[in-house]
Amino acid sequence: MPLRPTALAAGLAAFACVAGLSFNAHADPDGMLTPISGGVLMGPGLRASTLGFGFGGFDDQKGLEVIGRAALGPDVTIGMGGPRGSFDFIDGEKVEFGIALAATFGGGRYHDRSTRLLAAAEPGLFLRFLTDKIGAIQLDAAWYQPVYIREGGIRGGLLASIAWHPVFDD
Repeated sequence: MPLRPTALAAGLAAFACVAGLSFNAHADPDGMLTPISGGVLMGPGLRASTLGFGFGGFDDQKGLEVIGRAALGPDVTIGMGGPRGSFDFIDGEKVEFGIALAATFGGGRYHDRSTRLLAAAEPGLFLRFLTDKIGAIQLDAAWYQPVYIREGGIRGGLLASIAWHPVFDD
């Protein structure tokens, strides 16, 4: 029986969890990144809600995390995961602002057809609000760009999300 793209995406998401936990266990970062996010993915022929999670850490102004995300909508049902790096231009006491780049891999269904293996780059910006009591709230805006687009396949789109880091520790 061939490996289905949704099974592959689920496996990649599980790998993201294990790799992120391993990173936190073996690294000595200044703080932890643990986003739980919800958002939207919008583009030509692409409408979906997203639900995501991640694990990682940051040291100085650089962050590295492993993320997993599901996108569900009338056009698409996909799962994806991979590494995400970030750099804070503004590293304030209550606000952080910077750039991020993720490389995600996964698969699923697009307009009732298999996406096969889906690889994408996600360059974007983030704004993180730090609180003393509930962790951090983060706003993300990125461009979701598949690396290879076959005939009739998924095109790029705007990926906007809000995330909560419950154990954010600066």
